Amino acid sequence: MALGSTYLALDPGKHFGFAVWQPGMKNPAFGTWKFEWGNDGERFLGLQKKLHRQHADWGGLKAVRMEFNPHVHMGERAVDLGYGWKHAAQLFCAAYKIPFGTVTTEGGWRIAFIGRQEKSIITAAAKAAKAEGVKYDTRDQLKLATIGRCQQLGWMPKTADEADALGLLDSWLLELRIDRPWAANEVLRAPLGAG
Repeated sequence: MALGSTYLALDPGKHFGFAVWQPGMKNPAFGTWKFEWGNDGERFLGLQKKLHRQHADWGGLKAVRMEFNPHVHMGERAVDLGYGWKHAAQLFCAAYKIPFGTVTTEGGWRIAFIGRQEKSIITAAAKAAKAEGVKYDTRDQLKLATIGRCQQLGWMPKTADEADALGLLDSWLLELRIDRPWAANEVLRAPLGAG
């Protein structure tokens, strides 16, 4: 099958968020794949089967991009799984000659999606957690901001994984300078977090 016109963004994990878009669509399609079964090899093969299904259903994939954060602080097991997901997707893309790339959260996709208030979200949440004497997790607050941005655009992701995949897709298309139909009314929207 030849390269199609569909872009696929992936947020990996046991609950794997995905978002797909091709020219002519008003909004991206998105969802969650669950990989809570079997051993690692079976899960990675499951990912390849899901990618094959997307490739067939959408008339060919033009490119695939996956979030990849090889952070040691996430634990050795999470790092191993991250590399496994990445390599499973790379193998699939290599077999079909589909361009594949990875991006880290720190690589800027989240800033491009939710805006430059990322640092202020982290600071405000850390202060609030300190005042309440509870442990603070920046990841949760940033994921909430990403979900909020999706809702602002009219998308209703069921999970943070879906929201992250949508944010990754949006910022990727912006980076590629591809017109995103949902961005047409951006100048009329209030900034994220505005009252």
